[in-house]
Amino acid sequence: MKEMGYWCDGQTKQPERSTSFERRLKAEAEKRKLVLTPERINGVLPTKDLRRSFSTLSAATLSLYNLAVLEKKQNVLEIREKNVLNEELLKHSATLYIGTGLDIEYPLCFGARNIVMIDPIFKDKSVIERLRLKISELTENQFTENDGHFYFKFDFGQGKE
Repeated sequence: MKEMGYWCDGQTKQPERSTSFERRLKAEAEKRKLVLTPERINGVLPTKDLRRSFSTLSAATLSLYNLAVLEKKQNVLEIREKNVLNEELLKHSATLYIGTGLDIEYPLCFGARNIVMIDPIFKDKSVIERLRLKISELTENQFTENDGHFYFKFDFGQGKE
């Protein structure tokens, strides 16, 4: 049982000790949070749709202090700020995303319009249903589905595409 900074195994109480590794991870998470300011996010992600995708980014990788998600968010902002990706290419070509899990938000944040998600987990019908639910939440239930493909409008900055 955990009580006020002490670990209790039912017989003895000992102070909890965080490792130096955990302290470094926590400090890194706090440092990453500091650069994810609303001004920076709004400047790089100009639409409600992009900001919604950004705010719901997740990571299948479990990490202490949510570092994996914070790193993904930082990557999105830096890549968009530096214009690393070709906007025209993202508009007109398919984006192949391998090992995606349910992570539809990540390529959307970069501006990908035609996303091909490849992951063995899609053999499981319940996973497809979870993806359907995520898309429904992102698009306010404004999507269509045809033969395993999802189609929806998303505002990347020039109106719903």
